[in-house]
Amino acid sequence: MSIGSADSQIVEEVVEDWVDDEKMFTAFDVSVEAKKRGAQCRHREMKSTIHELMRYNSNYRKQTLQVRGAYTKPFVYLPHGSDISEYEPMDRSKFDDADTSAKSTPKVAKTSVSGQLDKRGRYCIRSSFVADAGFDKGERVSVFINSDEIQIVPTSVTLSAQISKTYKVDKDRNIRLSKKLLSKAFGDKFVQIKCEVDGDKIVVESK
Repeated sequence: MSIGSADSQIVEEVVEDWVDDEKMFTAFDVSVEAKKRGAQCRHREMKSTIHELMRYNSNYRKQTLQVRGAYTKPFVYLPHGSDISEYEPMDRSKFDDADTSAKSTPKVAKTSVSGQLDKRGRYCIRSSFVADAGFDKGERVSVFINSDEIQIVPTSVTLSAQISKTYKVDKDRNIRLSKKLLSKAFGDKFVQIKCEVDGDKIVVESK
């Protein structure tokens, strides 16, 4: 999901300022600051831009961290040589990841369960999930099979699991997993498939 040029400029300015100051931050931190500076879009619309800005920054590394109020472990971007224990996370229990506004009820982790496959036996990971993970149209992603689950990550990420192949996000921003891949991960018999977004990783499991 793309954002307007004005909001994109604000996001870029926040990232540039914080990188210059060697600040530790998450994409959510950037979104909150961007909103303070006048950005109008939601966090879920900004996050892919933020991750893309940091993807090739050689002066920073990223590490997951449990943050209060977050339902997945977000990536913390931090300069090489810095200690993640010095990062002071924002209490997300007061915010909704979707729009960075105050909330009164917990946000439910985004999950999709479906038993429906297309005529070719493929499972379609919908565009909303692909966007939440930060992947864009035409982008190639790495697909790993770990035990009985499928993990989809940026090609720059290496997991301690068996890599099956790379997939290309289609023009509608969907990812269609082949029947062969599903059989390799789950066997020939499964009732339903569950899909979840965890940071910039998509996890697909059978039920």
